[in-house]
Amino acid sequence: MIENYFDIYKEELELIDTQNRVELDLYSIIAYIIRTAKSSQHISLRDVSGRRETDFSRVFMGDSGFPDFVVRSREKSNTAKIFGAVEIKYLSENLDDQNHLNQLSGHINYYKKVIYTNGLEWRFYNNKLLPEERPIILGQYDTGNFIWNTREEWVSLLKLLEGICWL
Repeated sequence: MIENYFDIYKEELELIDTQNRVELDLYSIIAYIIRTAKSSQHISLRDVSGRRETDFSRVFMGDSGFPDFVVRSREKSNTAKIFGAVEIKYLSENLDDQNHLNQLSGHINYYKKVIYTNGLEWRFYNNKLLPEERPIILGQYDTGNFIWNTREEWVSLLKLLEGICWL
């Protein structure tokens, strides 16, 4: 059960920080959490972080370039509807850094619904540059040390993801 995954999630983030220290390593674990949410049953979560502008991929390129993931309708077509995006930053990144907020603003303008996270703090935006709900803070990062919040924050994250209406 995903509810019991918090200890594994914490360990994975700590392993990422000690073994690889790149944003890309967060993608698979964050995608897993999003894909397991019941609200994700009718979506397709596509990693577009490595895309370059081509005729095929132009639909993924928003006002700030390509996000990390695009949320689409679950149909086998390049014309599948786009419902939103996911933007991920590395664990130690401050989500309120002005460069990051400029990128986020472009994603919100283009995609409307955006999950924005560094793995520790999760925010959901719905067509405005104010989070839809309070940010979920699973923990804090301080120079290689993690200070984890309680399992209740994990449960809050799962509820947030369950409550997203992508359609």
